Amino acid sequence: MELIQKSNEASHNKLTRVLCFKLILITSLFQVNAQNAPRLLINHFGGAGGASAYNLRINQSSLFHDVIDTYYNSYILKINVDEQNPTPINVASSSNDGFLGNYEVNNNYIFQSFIGSNEIIKKDRITGNISNVCLSCEAKWIRQHGDYIYYVNENEDIYRTNFIDSDLNDKELVVNIASSGIKLLTFYGDELFFLDNANKKISKINASNNIVDIVSFTNNGTFTIDGDFLYYIDINDDYSESSLLKFDLINYDTPIVLSSDFWSSSIVAKDDYLYYMVGAGTGISIYEISLESLTLSIETHNNISDVQIEYTTTNYIKLINLKTSKDYLIYDLSGREVLSGIVFPDGKIDISKISSGLWVLKLDNSSAFKFIKK
Repeated sequence: MELIQKSNEASHNKLTRVLCFKLILITSLFQVNAQNAPRLLINHFGGAGGASAYNLRINQSSLFHDVIDTYYNSYILKINVDEQNPTPINVASSSNDGFLGNYEVNNNYIFQSFIGSNEIIKKDRITGNISNVCLSCEAKWIRQHGDYIYYVNENEDIYRTNFIDSDLNDKELVVNIASSGIKLLTFYGDELFFLDNANKKISKINASNNIVDIVSFTNNGTFTIDGDFLYYIDINDDYSESSLLKFDLINYDTPIVLSSDFWSSSIVAKDDYLYYMVGAGTGISIYEISLESLTLSIETHNNISDVQIEYTTTNYIKLINLKTSKDYLIYDLSGREVLSGIVFPDGKIDISKISSGLWVLKLDNSSAFKFIKK
């Protein structure tokens, strides 16, 4: 997604051609029966120029999104997902003629960042009172966690500022990413996840402030975290196919394809439901769908019974209890094939040409193993 101050035409093109991640280890068909079909929550249309919406957030039963109209005015709207036909309510707007950078919502406040004035403000959701959080924070993307607002500045560094104290110039460097296109800050516990657009991956900052890569993708993307799972979208190189995938943040298993026909510019998951945006002619539509309904026709990869990997040296692996010869492929975590061949019972696989790290070994294009090259 582009920042809100970008032109409406560019924003609409971005919404309809979002790039995400590509993993080719698994495939699936998107099959949803009538009773589990997506539910339309709201449409936004803006005439010939269109209307654009961004940045889904959810707090309890309130779903928030920001909208730009044909005159480049920006608003933050709220809808109640428990209502059958929800009515949008305007809860905040940009006073800086389109220079709204990003926003965040918790139980008490709506936070807004303004690129033009390098400030972050908070609006009390009950009283409507507005106060400053930081007067020297150029924040493109923001996320609240504990007493802090974490944000990405113009130099792609991640900072944080305390929104509880009275120091309006308080800011602390969290990490220098040394990349470009850092966006979509999201917390899982105390670990901060973000999308690194330049390096085509989702990464996290752990408790030691080290950057750890989670999944890779093709060009660009969007993601959300709910419970112990990360959900993200994969659009292939020529935009002809798009998939929604689910990644286990506890076991780090191979991602599961929930849908092989899923297009969206922004997604957020909560309580077994996924909320997502899609382009609709000259505007945008927001839908709700049950995550349970997206588990149909999932292809899983089970390991061959009793077969185990034995590390003979740093340059070879051996499959124990392999009864017959098998074709094998070795992939990196982005789904890129790096080695292939045939392995025989009691035979070894030469892994001297691949670098250290985590890899995936597949046998006969079906069973999958993860192994570490030291």
